[in-house]
Amino acid sequence: MNPRTPKPRRFTYGGISSLVSSDGGQKLLLVGDQERAGPRADVRITAPGAFREAMSTLLQLIERGYRYYPSTPEIGASVGESYDKWKQAAPNLSPVESRRAFMKFIADSDPDAWQVMDPVVTLSQDAITFEVFDRRARIYGALTINRGMFEGDITPGTLHIEGGKDVLEDLSLIDSRSALSLKIGAEVAAELDDRHRGEVVREESFPSSWQRQLVQMLAASTLPGRKVPMARVDIFNILRFLRLNRENSGDPSAMRFALVPGDAPEITIEPWEWRYTCSGAPYAGEQSEIIGLWDRREAMDLQRLLPFVQRAQVQLLGEAQPTFWTLDCGSFSFTLATPGFRPMNWSRGLMMDIHLPRHTANPSGYDAVLAALKAAGSASAGELCSATSLSAADVEAAVRRGCQNGLVLQDPLSKRIFARELFAGGVNVEELKFRSGQEGKAWRLVEAGRVDKRLTQRPTGEIDFVEAPTADNPAGVSSSVTEPKHPFQEKEPRFTPKLEVNRAGATRKPGCTCTYWKRQTASTKEPCAHLQALWLKHSLDVQEEKQLEKTDPGRIKVRNSTFVKRRKNDEEVHEITLMFRRVTESWGTRLQLRDAHGRRQVQIFHSVADAREAFFARCAELELKGFLNASS
Repeated sequence: MNPRTPKPRRFTYGGISSLVSSDGGQKLLLVGDQERAGPRADVRITAPGAFREAMSTLLQLIERGYRYYPSTPEIGASVGESYDKWKQAAPNLSPVESRRAFMKFIADSDPDAWQVMDPVVTLSQDAITFEVFDRRARIYGALTINRGMFEGDITPGTLHIEGGKDVLEDLSLIDSRSALSLKIGAEVAAELDDRHRGEVVREESFPSSWQRQLVQMLAASTLPGRKVPMARVDIFNILRFLRLNRENSGDPSAMRFALVPGDAPEITIEPWEWRYTCSGAPYAGEQSEIIGLWDRREAMDLQRLLPFVQRAQVQLLGEAQPTFWTLDCGSFSFTLATPGFRPMNWSRGLMMDIHLPRHTANPSGYDAVLAALKAAGSASAGELCSATSLSAADVEAAVRRGCQNGLVLQDPLSKRIFARELFAGGVNVEELKFRSGQEGKAWRLVEAGRVDKRLTQRPTGEIDFVEAPTADNPAGVSSSVTEPKHPFQEKEPRFTPKLEVNRAGATRKPGCTCTYWKRQTASTKEPCAHLQALWLKHSLDVQEEKQLEKTDPGRIKVRNSTFVKRRKNDEEVHEITLMFRRVTESWGTRLQLRDAHGRRQVQIFHSVADAREAFFARCAELELKGFLNASS
C-alpha cells in the first residue's frame, strides 16, 4: 500500500473495555475515546446470546490487526529480541498495564508501525451501529442493532471505543440466560475494576491509501448493483462447502453467480464446478448474466451468525469490484464488504474511481443534504428529498460524496442513511483525491488530451496498446503520452507506455520508457503516470463508447461476448468476438476453453456491417437456445 502517512491521530481511553458482573446480571463496558466524549449509551440488551455472537463476529474481523507488524523487515529483525521480552512479561501484567507496555514498546522500537483503527460506534435513537475495518483494507464489517434488541437511554453521536483481544475474550463469557446491560462512552471507565482502569493512549498514523480504500468501498454501496436474494440455508450450504474444500495454489477460485430474472440464482464454485441453486426469492434484475467474485473466503467469517439469519442478500457491482454480504437477523443486521481486488491492483482501482471520482467538485446540494442529515441524525433518501427540495439524483450524488468524505453511512440493506464522522478530526480531502502523485498526474494528462492511444485487438479478444504493423510502419505504432515542456527543454517530452489486456480484462506486461519506471526495482514496480494515463484513457473511452452504442448500434465494430448453458455436470461455453470484418467463435466446456482444447470457427465478411449483423444474430440464437449472457 502507498506509504503516505498523514498526521498521527490520538486516542485516549480511561481504561480497557471489559465485561463486569453486576447485581444479578452482567454489564459490558465499552470505553469511549475521551477526545470524542459526549455520545453515550446506557441500555439493556434483550437478546444477550445474539448480541454475543454478533459482536464476536465483528471484532474477530480485526483481531489480527492489534498485533505488532514491523514497518520494515529490517526493523522487524532488529527489534525481535525486545519484542520477545515484552511478550514474556505480558502475562504477568494487568490488561491496562499490558496495553501500556505494548504501546510503549512500539513507540520506542518502531514508531512508524501502526495497528488497526479501533471500532467506530454511531449512536442514534433508532439504532446502534458498530463499524470495523481490517488492517489490509480488505474487509469492512458493520453491525447494526435495532431498537428491538435494546431499550434504554441514548445520547446520539459517533465515537471510537477501545477494542482488542481483551474485550473479544470477555464477549465469550456473556451468559445468554442472564440479563445484560451495555454501556458505551468515555465516562464508563469509572465503573471498571482496578485491573482495567487507567489511561491508555494510542497515537496512530493511518496511511492515506488505507483510508482512501475504505471510504471508496463504502461509497460503492450507493452504486446500483445486482442484488442477489438468499435464504439462511443458502448461506449455510455455501459456507459449508468452502469450509470442507480448499483450492490449491494456482487453481481457479471464482464464485460465479448465474442470474436470470424470475429464476432462483445459481452459484458455481471453482475449481470443482460445484453448483448450487438458491432457495430464496427469485432474482429481480432486468437481464440475464453471470458475474464472478473472488473474495469468497472472507464470507466464512459469517458462520457464527447463521442461527439468527432470516434473509440475506449479496450486492454485486461487477467483476473484481466491491461485494456486500448483508444478513437480516431481525433485531440486528450484519454487513460484510470486500473490495474485489487487491489494494496494489492499480488498474481495477482506476476502474472503480471512474464510477467514484474524488477529484471533482462537490455535487449540487451537497451542503444542504449534509446539514439536513446532521439535524435528523438518520433519514431515508425520500426524507432528504423532502427536507432539501432536491431531486432524488442530486440527493444520491450528495450521499455518495458524503460517504467518500467519511461523513455519511448508508446501510446496504435498509438504505437508511446516517450522519457520522468516520475518522476523528475528519479526513484531508485533498490528500485522498488520488492514491499517489503519479495517479493524480495521470488524470491531469488525460484531461489535457495528452494521451495518444493506439491499440490492436487480437482475434482471441486480447488487447495490445500498439497499432498493428503496416507497410509504412513495419514495427507498428506505439501508444504515447506527452508532458508539457520545461523552460530548459526544446520540445515536449514524449513517452511510450506499453500494456496488454487479456480477455478477462486483467492487465499484464506493463512498461514505459520514462525514468520513473526504469528506476524501480523488479520487486517494487509501481505504475508511472504515463502507464496509468494510458489505461485510464482506454477505460474512459470504453465507457463513452458503450453509452454511444446504446443509441447508435452502427458504431459497434469490436465486441466480445460470452454465453453459458448450465448442464447437469458442467457448462457449455461459447466465446464470440467481433473484430471489424471478422467474427470468431470458440466453444466447449469451461475446462476445455481454459486449457485451449475447445473448438474454434473464424468467419470473414465483406464489410463491418455484415460482420456485426452476423455477430448479433449468433448472440440472439444462443440466447434463444437458453444460454446466459456472461459477458463482463
